[in-house]
Amino acid sequence: MELTSSFGLTFFYDYATPSKVVLWLASIFSGIILCVLVYTSTAILSSLLFKGYGKLSSAEKIEWNNRGFSTFHALFVSSASFYLLILSDVFNVNSHGDVVINRSSTLSDAVLGISIGYFLTDLAMILWNFPALGGLEYVLGYCWP
Repeated sequence: MELTSSFGLTFFYDYATPSKVVLWLASIFSGIILCVLVYTSTAILSSLLFKGYGKLSSAEKIEWNNRGFSTFHALFVSSASFYLLILSDVFNVNSHGDVVINRSSTLSDAVLGISIGYFLTDLAMILWNFPALGGLEYVLGYCWP
């Protein structure tokens, strides 16, 4: 259902349908689980592939592993964005009648949820290991708009 304000802005208050809420929650939890898996895999692979990894301190290993799932997230989101913007027609200006900013797909909603899971996991890691994994500027960067 659509609601128009006196300023001419259109609001969609039934955008969060039950199926989308389930998709978002599943995607967020999937993002958290993926971060834990990549964090653990980074530690295992780094200890097997890089002999210098064993010489790192505990704080340096945490930072290294954290950068592993950060890099994985960057590659994942870049690939999904490339597909959604270049290869698919979801955000093609000429393919649909509605405004581009109001468009979404199941894939774009899932990628958004996975990214939210990543950001929550990264924030939890920063707070859990504070200040070793970034100081006050990292926390403020997440919490300050």
